[in-house]
Amino acid sequence: MKDKLSVAFLWHMHQPLYKDLITGRYHLPWVRLHATHSYLDMIQVLDAFPRVKCTFNITPSLIYQLLDISENETIDDTYLNLSIKDSSMLTEDEKLFILKNFFSIHPFGVSGLPRYQDLFKRRGEKVSNDPLTGKISKFSESDLRDIQVLFNLAWCGFTLREKDPLVGKLIKKGEGYTEEEKRELLKRQKEVVSSILPAYKKMQDEGKIEISTTPFYHPILPLLLNDGFNYNEDAAWHVKKAIDLYKKVFGRKPAGMWPAEGSVSRSAAELMAKRGIKWIASDEGVLMESFKGSSGTRENLIFRPFNVGNWPDNISIVFRDPGLSNAISFEYANVPGAKASHDFFRNITAIQRWLGKESYKHIVSVILDGENPWLYYKDGGKGFLTGVYGRLESSPNIEAVTINGFLKKNRERKQIKKLASGSWINHNFRKWIGSPQKDKAWESLGKVRRDLLDSGKLPEDAMEELYIAESSDWFWWYDEFGTELNFVFDDLFRMHLKNAYRLSGRKIPGYLDEPIHGTGVDLPGHAPGEMARAN
Repeated sequence: MKDKLSVAFLWHMHQPLYKDLITGRYHLPWVRLHATHSYLDMIQVLDAFPRVKCTFNITPSLIYQLLDISENETIDDTYLNLSIKDSSMLTEDEKLFILKNFFSIHPFGVSGLPRYQDLFKRRGEKVSNDPLTGKISKFSESDLRDIQVLFNLAWCGFTLREKDPLVGKLIKKGEGYTEEEKRELLKRQKEVVSSILPAYKKMQDEGKIEISTTPFYHPILPLLLNDGFNYNEDAAWHVKKAIDLYKKVFGRKPAGMWPAEGSVSRSAAELMAKRGIKWIASDEGVLMESFKGSSGTRENLIFRPFNVGNWPDNISIVFRDPGLSNAISFEYANVPGAKASHDFFRNITAIQRWLGKESYKHIVSVILDGENPWLYYKDGGKGFLTGVYGRLESSPNIEAVTINGFLKKNRERKQIKKLASGSWINHNFRKWIGSPQKDKAWESLGKVRRDLLDSGKLPEDAMEELYIAESSDWFWWYDEFGTELNFVFDDLFRMHLKNAYRLSGRKIPGYLDEPIHGTGVDLPGHAPGEMARAN
């Protein structure tokens, strides 16, 4: 049908670099754990819907870590090390770490496993050292072994729970696990991690999905350019290296790039265009700011693709619908899957009817985090995803497309003469800059850059530590929520700045030992859901 409306899902998959490149230690386990949950579920669920196409944005920092965990026989990950260790050999400090940290998942992940829930109730909500230290003796070797198994088992999504014999057997058993069963589960976990990138590449090669990417360590690109600090060479490095890694892993050059946090500016768009990127995406708020003061109205701007710039390497841009996208992220988890998918499709149908015969010129972009929302869905998102995909599969006038597929088929574009600078959060950058703590972090980064770069050209590995410190993730968490995650990310940010000195053979200045956000902690303790919400 000529009036068929295109719906483009872009599922953004991202983890910052949790690895210390000097010691090789992973400070947080989220890449490994999300692999058995959202990364696997999101690709496998598409098998049942051959007409449904999606775009997945997989960040280079995530790709690097998936490859690293897959290709190395052993990795130094405290969470993994303490999962593997025989429960009879655990020290008191290790038992404390397990009690603090091995319930780090949304409460649905705990309550879905009765033994896990019982152990959590015995541990209690408080995760500070003193009350937990007094409880260690109340947990037997068998209790601790069950926690080791159940923590990793809880992070298995609906694909493994329904289709994997080992995972199904362990869930059915429920408790009293053996060391051998624990080893089998952790072996299976690593096999899943190793399967993720090949599975996505296979679907890309079959034309089923599109894979886009992001500047390498997920920096807010406009802040590195003339909207911020004029770290122009750094910005160019992030874009080039992202494309290089993508080509190595997926065998082709990416057509699209989701700028970190949907952060765009004219100079950022030009940089990506000059590197051969064909499309980028941002939020509707940025679109409306771009036409502020003009005759353009929301009704004649939304759901259209645009061209940015008049330089020779032009670039297209699409804008996400925040209402549809945020409903998946923040609302539908509280609604039964069938009802949520019906509501979502009803809204899409209303858009199609409104556009009528002009539908084929339009693209409804639904862009959101592709890994975290499903932890808040009681069934891991299966009911919603299968409900929406099923309706799209059978719809005569709405189709699910990849972004590049739509743009190649539909050449008509509106022109943005002046692209506003902004992100998908309130069409500005204040999530990452502008508060005392965020500004102090940027000041620290600037001091380190000046100190080291003024002394001459840095070794590549030292320079890379500065690129890692430019990640948006560290700045996001300053001032946020007041959980211990603030301290962990603060520690990681300053660790990378210190590493730049170590790799340069220079003495580390004392101010980098001082936490930017309150007092640092050695062991990240948190109640169920806190860490899961963040990563």
